[in-house]
Amino acid sequence: MKKYLTTAALLLSSLAYAQDSYLWQHSDVKAAWSQGFKGQGVKITVHDNDVDLLQGGAYLKYKSRFDFYRRESMTHAEAVRQVAQLTAPSAQVEKKPWDNGTIVLDPTKFNVVNASYGWVGGTDAGSVAVAKSYQLAQLAYNNQAVVVKAAGNANANLSDQGGGDGINIALKDANSVIFAGALSSHGTQVKTSKYFGRTYQTGGAVRADYSNRPGADAAYQNRYLMVGVDSWNMTVAGTSFAAPQISAYAAMVSSKFTAASPNQVVAQLLNTARTDTIRNYNREDHGRGEASLSRAIAPARLN
Repeated sequence: MKKYLTTAALLLSSLAYAQDSYLWQHSDVKAAWSQGFKGQGVKITVHDNDVDLLQGGAYLKYKSRFDFYRRESMTHAEAVRQVAQLTAPSAQVEKKPWDNGTIVLDPTKFNVVNASYGWVGGTDAGSVAVAKSYQLAQLAYNNQAVVVKAAGNANANLSDQGGGDGINIALKDANSVIFAGALSSHGTQVKTSKYFGRTYQTGGAVRADYSNRPGADAAYQNRYLMVGVDSWNMTVAGTSFAAPQISAYAAMVSSKFTAASPNQVVAQLLNTARTDTIRNYNREDHGRGEASLSRAIAPARLN
């Protein structure tokens, strides 16, 4: 009888563990929470479209595989806001219409701005000026906020040519910007084995087949960071939902390093990214690699 009780207790314990976080989140998130870094002292502004409904709805609150499969009708902006809020639960997360250029920063908090949309279709001065008018570039160039920009979903290179995203063009040389790309899942360490004279790779994640990539432009490569977008458990897909995860990571890094500037937080996330969790990693496809929250918050202090 004692053996069965012990087995039951272990089962209940494992279920409780699963319910502490969400299935689509990286395990690093729960580890950061356990250390007290939940985004406190941070304001995340979700600059987005709060009109268009997500096709088929979305559901983000899976804590266990025993949850019933269901979807909620919500706008794109609300889904992005929820991803950020559920990942950094102590942050103040607010929505702001994408076509309203006034982003109000909180001078008493560390500020992060999430832009999960683009201005595609023109690369002339007018398009870049429109992007700048939304303050995103101004905030990122002036070290006023971390700006996280979704890379886009055309399976293309980020580029200044042709019909490139004018917001990307305006942001690409700023120090406190991150371009968010999507992996098909969170990565695990790639391992290489040999069997019968052939080499096999196991583990690792791959770039989601829709995610834009940095391409040959070093400026985009240097500011491009990836995270897993688990579309099965999130019921949504796209770099739109990579960006708020990275925005939340920035919030949690700021929660630990409370004196750090936006430039420093961005540099910490970029410099601690992992390449060993991406299969066939290369800089043109994956930029700096996969965001590693555990590595980003590991030091006692930032230099």
